[in-house]
Amino acid sequence: MRIPEGAFLMSIPAQDFRPALWKSVALYVGFALYSVGFFLPAVDQWKGWDCAWLALEYWHDDKVSPLVLFGGLINPLGVLYLLLAVLNAASKIRAVLATAMLVCILLTWFALDRMDAKVHVGHYFWIAGILLMLSPVIGDIPRLPAAKWLGVVGLIVITWLGIPRAISLTMHPATARDDFFYVVAWNFREPAICQKIDPSAIGRDDQREDHELTYLRSDCYRNIAAMLNAPALCENVRSAGMDRLWGSQVTKWNCRRQHYMWGTAWPADGQNFVKMMQAVGYGEKHLAEVVDNTNYKTYPTTDVYWNYFSYLANEDKTAARNDFLAHVTALN
Repeated sequence: MRIPEGAFLMSIPAQDFRPALWKSVALYVGFALYSVGFFLPAVDQWKGWDCAWLALEYWHDDKVSPLVLFGGLINPLGVLYLLLAVLNAASKIRAVLATAMLVCILLTWFALDRMDAKVHVGHYFWIAGILLMLSPVIGDIPRLPAAKWLGVVGLIVITWLGIPRAISLTMHPATARDDFFYVVAWNFREPAICQKIDPSAIGRDDQREDHELTYLRSDCYRNIAAMLNAPALCENVRSAGMDRLWGSQVTKWNCRRQHYMWGTAWPADGQNFVKMMQAVGYGEKHLAEVVDNTNYKTYPTTDVYWNYFSYLANEDKTAARNDFLAHVTALN
């Protein structure tokens, strides 16, 4: 008996073709989105292709977060995954690669957040493409022999990086007043002025390591503790990172082991510094007392006020110095 043409294909349930079709569509559509992302603006002023190379080349630079390396590793892992997927080979290895890439994506986002980088459309295309390519094997990840331990490691990483991020949400940029107190406390070596800084104010960029946020008040106490060789002041220091969970003990220990230091803390903004000097009651009358040149008004305003401030800071326990500190202390 002659079998009707197409009868064999009709005998196979249509749903058996759907998983294979979905995997192919996800793989190739994902690869298309992934590829397009390289040619679009991705992060700050860089296109995706630039980011791919910069992450591998400059991850150890002190101006970037070392976590960007994981963003650079995604692409070679993705190429290997794509080759195995096209050959439909090594499903377990593909699941492992998918796990590694998902972890790298998470760490990349932490890096971008730490650097306060601006993300553009190219990054979203890149991520969407990766997730689509990985979607056929994501369901296999829980069945990997080491899946439990991968979950534990992932939880540790998320906790380690997530807690500082959570703490940062309670912090805010320092105001002109906070910065003024910081400058006064440092240059006058008066730890009592540190206490006037808002406890949630974010510290200056030059006081951070590895892009971890610091508290301006803690930086103030830490620096004066070194200048005065007064380790007891380190008890006022607190961490904005994981060390916070156990009472900032590591941060306080690092503070106590500092060596003697000296230097000058410059105002973050000259105009704000002048406004704060005026806010504590110091205007042209005070400037005229210490500026020899009668044409001092023609000087850059910030320079004149800074010269007067430096004069007060360098005088040792004079009435003018003490009067200035009393005015600063009274400022709310």
